[in-house]
Amino acid sequence: MYWFRVSLLRINQLNQNRVALEAEQVFNIQDMISKFAPMRNIPRAFRLVWNSSPKWTALSIFIALLMSAFPLIGLYAQGHIMDELVALLRSPNAKWDSLKFWVILVAGIGLFGSVLKSILTLVSDRQSQDFTDSMKDVVYQKSSEVDLSFYEDSKYQDTMRRAQAEAPVRPNKIVSSLVQLLQGLFSLSMVGGVLILNLHWGILLLLAFAVLPGLLLRLKFSHKLYDWQRKHTAVEREVQYFDVVLTDTWYAKELRLFNLAPLMMLGSRERRRRLRKERFKLLIGQCGNDLFGQFCSGIAGTAAMGYIVYAAVQGHLSIGQVTIYLGAFQRGQGALSEVLGSMAGLYENNLFLNNLFEFLDLKPSITDKSGAIPVPQQLRQGIVFENVSFAYPGKDVAVLKNLNMVFRPGQAIALVGENGSGKTTLVKLLCRLYEPTSGRILLEGKDIREYQIESLRAAFSVIFQDYVRYNQTVAANIGFGNIKCFNDREKIIAAAKYSGADEMINRLPNKYDSMLGRLFEGGEELSVGQWQKVALARAFLRDSPFIILDEPTSALDARAEFEVFERFVQLAKGRTSIMISHRLSTTKLADTIYMLDHGQLVEEGSHDELIMANGQYANIFNLQALRYRE
Repeated sequence: MYWFRVSLLRINQLNQNRVALEAEQVFNIQDMISKFAPMRNIPRAFRLVWNSSPKWTALSIFIALLMSAFPLIGLYAQGHIMDELVALLRSPNAKWDSLKFWVILVAGIGLFGSVLKSILTLVSDRQSQDFTDSMKDVVYQKSSEVDLSFYEDSKYQDTMRRAQAEAPVRPNKIVSSLVQLLQGLFSLSMVGGVLILNLHWGILLLLAFAVLPGLLLRLKFSHKLYDWQRKHTAVEREVQYFDVVLTDTWYAKELRLFNLAPLMMLGSRERRRRLRKERFKLLIGQCGNDLFGQFCSGIAGTAAMGYIVYAAVQGHLSIGQVTIYLGAFQRGQGALSEVLGSMAGLYENNLFLNNLFEFLDLKPSITDKSGAIPVPQQLRQGIVFENVSFAYPGKDVAVLKNLNMVFRPGQAIALVGENGSGKTTLVKLLCRLYEPTSGRILLEGKDIREYQIESLRAAFSVIFQDYVRYNQTVAANIGFGNIKCFNDREKIIAAAKYSGADEMINRLPNKYDSMLGRLFEGGEELSVGQWQKVALARAFLRDSPFIILDEPTSALDARAEFEVFERFVQLAKGRTSIMISHRLSTTKLADTIYMLDHGQLVEEGSHDELIMANGQYANIFNLQALRYRE
């Protein structure tokens, strides 16, 4: 419960410290231009979309551009139909041939346009699905590359959440805006030529007046929305956290035992209410902007219609021409709106793409250096810690302090000490999940930073106390320990026998093909001790020179734990084994024991040597032995 109360206190503290939403900023046109002009994200976004599905992307763009010409051709044909009808009404003897042609043309354009629209819907849907799948892989790849320390940084969590929200949609919206821009420019050039050549150049000014105010107001709103979302990412993550607490199996028991659901729901509801209220304020402002834009558009449209009607009354235009020019103005209004709207869309999406690329541009600090070498197959010197100290990022207190230790090849090593003494952190440094703050770790006489990361980590088979319980088959849960043996059933069964899990597995309905966990249909839930045996088998499957067990047997009784460690030591013969355990009875099996206290090495030696020294190790061992005798 302690960690749970700490989580709640942390969240409440965040709320108390959060500064109220700043007063509405005056729209800075220069700031907008500075961010809009470079369009720095657009080429990169287009590459993401194109690489995800080149054929479908190209086809969707081609069909969209082809369809942009249809409305103007149809409008031109409708104008001729009106003139032909007027001629027929005035002269009953006139021929219908020309009218039939224009009618068939309009019908053909409508039919062909409908077919293309249906095809475009299918193509766009397929392209969108391919892109969404591709972006999931991009985000997953980046999240698996960044340092472990990123996950302990709240700013990184905010960045990742924003990236996950933007990745599936924003790059595709960039491409859609670009296509819309091309469509609008193509239509606008045709409409503008018709109106300027046949009416008056002032018509273009009316078109601009119809859409420019709405565009500028939209840009202003986009910037405000972007700033608002970045400021409230932490609150949105808190809502997501409460959602997990209220729905995930991990919290279900305590929620019921301590009746925490009402309290959790209250916390979630308060934050959702605040977000909803502030979003609604933004939308009210946007509605006002839309109304003003529509008002300007209505004035411009009325003025253009009045001018065209006046010209017709004066005898300068035929009925067909009136039809064409009124339709052309409306189409021009729509085209210019598409052009400027797509530019606004590019600006908006360019802003929000910063969230995605901020995440994708994160650089891990733990990387292979130039000329990194693989870990040797045969080890003769082992591992040496030279004055190693470590403090977690953002923390001033060192977890490990000036450690000097030697792990010889083939030795059985035991790391003992109370919680918080730095045992697990030491293992993380060995695997280069973190880098020492000072000092260095040597493997075969070379700093471990000289080795390829993948090769170094492959040299360690580790099972932590907080091992993962995969909701997959038994065979998969064990096979994850060594991907090379993932489908090798014989080796998987052998690993299960070493861990003592084989007997339990054979009692399951589908044995090694049984689904574990309750997340999916037909899953079998195991006890904590049974899960630990499966996790141990996962560690045993990995053929590596170093095997590390970080208190994975804490849920087993003392006898079962001793049996596991005994099998573990036998299995690890010829390899270096590192055992971490609170129960010092198991450390008798180790060749060398290192006693840690608050990150410092206080004692080392064999079990008998440390008992003879009558120091801290002997004191704890005797206390535990007394408890078992009682």
